[in-house]
Amino acid sequence: MTADQRATALARLRELGECLHAAGSAQGAAEDCEQLIRAVEAFHPEGVRFRVYGLRRRLAADGEEIPPAAMRLLEAARDALQAAGFRTR
Repeated sequence: MTADQRATALARLRELGECLHAAGSAQGAAEDCEQLIRAVEAFHPEGVRFRVYGLRRRLAADGEEIPPAAMRLLEAARDALQAAGFRTR
C-alpha cells in the first residue's frame, strides 16, 4: 500500500465532500463521503469497498442533484485507492 496514493485519494475525497456540502441538496451523499474518508483513514478495506460502492450508487441515482464534478472526483479517488491497494471494484 502506497502512502502517496492513499493521500491522493483522501485529498480527492475531501474535495468531493466540500463539493457535496456546498451543493446543499446532496447531504446524504456528503455523509457517505465522510464515512468513506474515515474508513480510508482507519485502513478498513471492507469499509472502503462498501462505502465506495454505496457512494457511487447514490451519486448515480436519478433524482439526486449533485454537482457535475462529483462523479469525476469520486472516480479519481477510486483510482487512487485501487493504486494504494484497496479493492474498490
